[in-house]
Amino acid sequence: MTHPTWCDPARCDARGSAGAHRSRTIVADERRLVRIGLYAPAAAPGVAFVELRCGAQMLHARQAYGLGRLLVSLARAAEDPLR
Repeated sequence: MTHPTWCDPARCDARGSAGAHRSRTIVADERRLVRIGLYAPAAAPGVAFVELRCGAQMLHARQAYGLGRLLVSLARAAEDPLR
């Protein structure tokens, strides 16, 4: 099976065309429960999505800036070829 370079074996449950590839989770803000990571369906490992989980509807401007930088980093990682 082909896995994206960012796929974390501990979080990956891709089996054939079922399940999903997942990167390690990045905790962007512990107090507001902001967590992000990459996700790709097993059937399409080259099609990456950003999984964003946020316990708050609003972030301080500085927190949003940091989150934006992390999102850019994830997008760059998603462009890496499959392994």
